[in-house]
Amino acid sequence: LCAPVNILFVGRIEERKGLIYLLKAFKILEKTPLFEQKKGGVRLIVVGEGELKEECEEYVRKNKLKDVHFEGGITGENLSSYYASCDIFCAPSIFGESFGIVLLEAMASGKPVVAFANEGYKEFLKDKKGERFLAKPKDFRELAQKLEILIKNPKLRKEMGEWGIEEAKKYSWPKIADQVLDFYKFCQKQKGKRPEKPLSLKAILGKVDKVLQKDILDWLR
Repeated sequence: LCAPVNILFVGRIEERKGLIYLLKAFKILEKTPLFEQKKGGVRLIVVGEGELKEECEEYVRKNKLKDVHFEGGITGENLSSYYASCDIFCAPSIFGESFGIVLLEAMASGKPVVAFANEGYKEFLKDKKGERFLAKPKDFRELAQKLEILIKNPKLRKEMGEWGIEEAKKYSWPKIADQVLDFYKFCQKQKGKRPEKPLSLKAILGKVDKVLQKDILDWLR
């Protein structure tokens, strides 16, 4: 028998995190020939607590979903083991995500990521390889399709996992620190200068990575 494919969700079980849409997508996957052939070879692991946990558990019972496991709140090294043992990480947040930290954690663990294209995730993965696996927020049917592509293709899961590791390295603390230092040096060079035309915000933001761009814009607001 093939080893089961583990889909991992990590986050608070609340409206904006969108777990209910992942459960609906999982319900669709259970009805596919792929799932039937594997005879329960796909599992959904849910890590987190929240006010909608009972509602989500009731949905699982009512729809008789197999192999959905609620693990409760997990932190630290124990959480790392969940990332390590999963095959696909899914982040179905429908709104309220400013930056894909949770995506970075999964990518750094070498796991392919499927997510909803909320503003934060969409900006983070814009024009990148991982953008292919973003689904329209709340569209659980499209989410199921994205998941199924990876469930069917171990080679593609490996390829996306390797890409994720390399992408996550760009956001390591040493890299971020270097960018902050470069930005300060840039500011120092501009100090005392009186350019004929003041530098535009776009020109300034062009000197830093998207992570710092957002921090600067948030500070300006």
